[in-house]
This record gives sequence, C-alpha cells and structure tokens, in this order.
Amino acid sequence: MAYRKTEKKPGDLMESKDWNALSAEVERLGKAKLDSSDAGTLSGSLSVGESIDFGKLNRQMLNLWGSEAGIGVQENTQYFRTHKDFAWYQKGKHNNAQFNAGGGKALMVIKDTNVGIGTTDPKARLHITNRSDVTGKTASGDLMIGDPKGLHLSLDCNEIMAKSKADVIGTLHLNAEGGKVLIGGLCKDRFRGER
Repeated sequence: MAYRKTEKKPGDLMESKDWNALSAEVERLGKAKLDSSDAGTLSGSLSVGESIDFGKLNRQMLNLWGSEAGIGVQENTQYFRTHKDFAWYQKGKHNNAQFNAGGGKALMVIKDTNVGIGTTDPKARLHITNRSDVTGKTASGDLMIGDPKGLHLSLDCNEIMAKSKADVIGTLHLNAEGGKVLIGGLCKDRFRGER
C-alpha cells in the first residue's frame, strides 16, 4: 500500500511502521518513474527527452484508441493497427475530421484498401493525382519504374514514356517477345483467360 501523508509537528516522533512505509514508497517511486501501482494513469502531455523502451516482448505496445488502433511488434514485423483507414500528413495541426490535414498536406491515405497519393479520396487500388508531366528533358512523371539516371518508364495521367536516362527518350517495347497488343476496342480473349 502506498504511503499516506500525515501531518506532524516539530518534535513529534515517527513510528517505525510509518518510516518503513515512507522508505518503501520513496524506493518504489525511484524505480517506477511514471508507473504507479495505485493509479497507472498519466493526465496531460508527456515529453520524453531521449527514448522509451518497451522491452523485447512481441505485443501491441501502444493502444491509441482501445485495442482496435495501436502500434505493436510481431515476429520480425512492426505493425500499425487501425479501426478503419490510415493517413500520413505533412505539417498542419490536429483536426478531428477524417482525412483533414489541419492546414497541412495529405501525403498519402489508405481508404477502404485503396491507396491515395496526393488525394484523400482514392478511387482505385492505387490512385495518384496528376502532379508532374512526363517530359524528355528531366526525370519526371507521377509514377516512375526503374532508375531515373538509367533505364526507366515514366507515366503521368495521359503519357507513358520509356527513357534511357533522365533526359534521353528511349524505346518503348510492348510485348517485345510476342503476343497480342490491343489498342482500343474490347479484347474478347482476355475473358477466356488467354495470356
């Protein structure tokens, strides 16, 4: 049981049981730091000067909204658990409305298993808003596959460009080793499972 403060006057004696309880409480506080066997709750903000160590147990370390939203560690995996969706913001302040960056910028969201980059309302498994036009002069585009200093493919909302360097347009090969390429129309073969 934690030590309970009692008022004493100068010259009053202290019973050994009170001294022992006081000594035990001082020792407990020195070891427990923030932890308290009586409370276990910290009110207000917490500032940590260096680091927090959760030990080496595999478990959900932080519960952010009950156990339905939190951060934890499984075998060789760090996970983030959410009740519904995820969002990553740049700058701004807290706003409780969903996908509101609070004056900042929404970098990426995951909404109903759709990933949005530059949009908070993705309409496909990967939805990237048009931000950069593909050009032959620099490494550019909304999506790049490959090395921007070497061979790569750049895409924007209406262009696909093969490049051999950032400023050198290359050759775009479609089914270079054979097979059909359909441009426009409906390919009936795709519904029969032809590859």
